[in-house]
Amino acid sequence: AYSPFYDTNENLFSKLNASGSRIGQITVAAYPMLQNVTSIPVLAILIRCNLIQGGVPSSAATFIAVALPWLMSIPFYTGSGFDTIAELGGLATSSVINFMIPLMMYVVAVGRKKEREELLSQSL
Repeated sequence: AYSPFYDTNENLFSKLNASGSRIGQITVAAYPMLQNVTSIPVLAILIRCNLIQGGVPSSAATFIAVALPWLMSIPFYTGSGFDTIAELGGLATSSVINFMIPLMMYVVAVGRKKEREELLSQSL
């Protein structure tokens, strides 16, 4: 077996890959591929069914759920496309979280305060 790795910064995959065992290295290479092979078709089926249920025609739903992700992956995963998408997505997400949600919480809190004051004034 392997010596304890809880006091190192390594994980099970890095230990298996560095072990020199051919089966360990094959396992490390095969796991991500098998994970994608089993999850991508399921996601495509769910997306297609949701689109059809939402009123999108069957052929368009199939294209959007199956072909479009593969076509989009070519430009986004080659070169700096993925980095650009990750940066823009992070910027959009953090902008909403840092600026819009506090404002919305403030507006709701002020509205609730007014409601409570009205209820208190009516009950007195």
